[in-house]
Amino acid sequence: MAGIQSENYNYDTVDELLEAAGRRRGHHYHVDHIVELQLVKEAFNMLKKSNYSSPDRKDELIAFFNDERNLQFLLGEENGEKGRAVSKLIRINTGKNRKESLTQSEKEWVKKIKKKWKKLRKDLHGKDFSRFEEALERLLIL
Repeated sequence: MAGIQSENYNYDTVDELLEAAGRRRGHHYHVDHIVELQLVKEAFNMLKKSNYSSPDRKDELIAFFNDERNLQFLLGEENGEKGRAVSKLIRINTGKNRKESLTQSEKEWVKKIKKKWKKLRKDLHGKDFSRFEEALERLLIL
């Protein structure tokens, strides 16, 4: 049982993360999560399951990022560009491909995400999600 407590989360997809929290991804073509849910998934995967042993705590975080405060209108092509930039950033910052580098355009997407994260983070302050916040910060390093 002790080994289970030290295991990291291991979500393969955003849909798997949402499903674990009893949620689904909206399928509105032009609605985008400003702080991409793939960042949220990857930040969870950097954490031990014992960090948020209560499912309610994990679900609260997922609901927070799936909420309208983190949504924006974004055309499909732009949404795809942003998603690819975030995917590349994750590969770089998790060591999966450190040889890649972001283009200037991709860096601009990341800067916009970081700006929104800075505002959103204030809403999490005092709720004891510091380990998650630190993991997300590590992923957003340019």
